[in-house]
Amino acid sequence: MMDISKKVIRLNDSIAFSDSFDGCYAIDVTEICFGNLEFDPWETMQSLREYYHGARLMLTLSGQSLLGMRHYSDEIVEFFIAAAYENGIDIFRIYDALGDARNLETAARAVKKYGAHLQASMIYSESSAHSVSFFAGYAAQLAAMGADSICICGMSNEYSCRDLVSAVAASSSLPVAVSASSERIADIADDSGSVAVDVYDVADRSADLLQEIAHIRDDAGSPPMAYPISEIISEQARINCNSDERYSIVTEEFRSLILGKYGKTPSPVSHEFVNKICGSEPLVLVRPADMLEPEYHVFRDAVSPWFEQGEDILTYALFDNRAVDYFERRKAKKYNIDLIHSDPEKGIHVI
Repeated sequence: MMDISKKVIRLNDSIAFSDSFDGCYAIDVTEICFGNLEFDPWETMQSLREYYHGARLMLTLSGQSLLGMRHYSDEIVEFFIAAAYENGIDIFRIYDALGDARNLETAARAVKKYGAHLQASMIYSESSAHSVSFFAGYAAQLAAMGADSICICGMSNEYSCRDLVSAVAASSSLPVAVSASSERIADIADDSGSVAVDVYDVADRSADLLQEIAHIRDDAGSPPMAYPISEIISEQARINCNSDERYSIVTEEFRSLILGKYGKTPSPVSHEFVNKICGSEPLVLVRPADMLEPEYHVFRDAVSPWFEQGEDILTYALFDNRAVDYFERRKAKKYNIDLIHSDPEKGIHVI
């Protein structure tokens, strides 16, 4: 098990602390466990569990996408939740970037199966589709899934904060946490009855890029800017800003977003825009994961050259080539291999 005590300073820079619902600290360990693959994320999780024995560890997951840029099959989502719980996670903060509750069903069911705390989350956004009544209704939907608490993520408007927290609490009858963009908003949320508040950093983007992002969000059904959708929108905005004609080049991920492969957007996308981006390709109207084939054995076969533990399947599923790089470093350390002068693809390993 890794010696966490030697890394406390770095950990404290990477971990978000907030009040939990039972008087204990809740520590979001998503970034330190999965932000890079310098160490085994599952071993890191175990070490954090031992080091912060008086706190509750939390992972923030994008529903059916987990930590990735695409949806995973139900068996992979269930396997991930089980592995994280067994390695020390107490609280699962799950959200869907589009606010499509269907994309939370499998993860929520798995969290409840293992008896962990399900913090079902909504992404705050401002558009014609995102009213206080919309968020209140969504909170009730999350409560019906078995949520133990609700989190409003990305709260950035101090004027609507108080009404929103009150409405969400009233409609769900659950404790409400707020992830706020400033200390001022955090204070308002606290005064409004939120039982747990944390403050996040706001990404720095140029004025031109922000304007293009706003335009694309209008075209694409008003999706909130939350991972992985935020990455898809931002990348398309960068392409548009560097092209002579908007949407002359379209990423495959953006096309999938418009087709409904990430779920239902908050507002309908116009038929004209769908045709412009996707042509005659059929829309996805069912829960996107229902269209996926089982993937466990695909990932298990792919990771077989480096397999040491069941969690390696998940590490590979989420990080692909980055996982392979980590597995090679792990093998090199275990067998004292000189990676600099080795060529794994040719089977050459210098010891």
